[in-house]
Amino acid sequence: MKYCFDEEAQTKGFLVVDMDGEGRCCIDSRRLRPPKDLRRIQGLFKELLDSPEQFGAPDDYLSVTLLDDGRIKDAMTLLRQRFPNILQMQYLDRSGLQGQLEEPREATQLGQLELFQKFYQDVYDQTLNEQQLSVLTAIIERDAAAQQERPA
Repeated sequence: MKYCFDEEAQTKGFLVVDMDGEGRCCIDSRRLRPPKDLRRIQGLFKELLDSPEQFGAPDDYLSVTLLDDGRIKDAMTLLRQRFPNILQMQYLDRSGLQGQLEEPREATQLGQLELFQKFYQDVYDQTLNEQQLSVLTAIIERDAAAQQERPA
């Protein structure tokens, strides 16, 4: 049996060895064929949902790489409706820096507005519009005023 996605391309099996009374051996190789395979698939979210048959057996144990540009809300939950045995899901790293970590700035170095803008950009792959920015600024200012009024 395959135990991790690094073993995806391996063929698992065992040997049957028959030895006669004189010590001569006959060795037969047998392949294991589990009812569910361990595979990696990739595609656009819409393609995975609309045409699951083009990605092989939907009941296999899967690692799914989404090729979409932005993040998709509840992607794993929605994909599990078509592929119930998804074990892992990720987005394709299009930055060319896969495996390399950029030195992160501490969240405490960012202001509340900047931190929320970055969060929104990361989740929705778009920036806040003027109305959203105005509402968020008002909320942050109201919260700051309320914090100052509270006794220490």
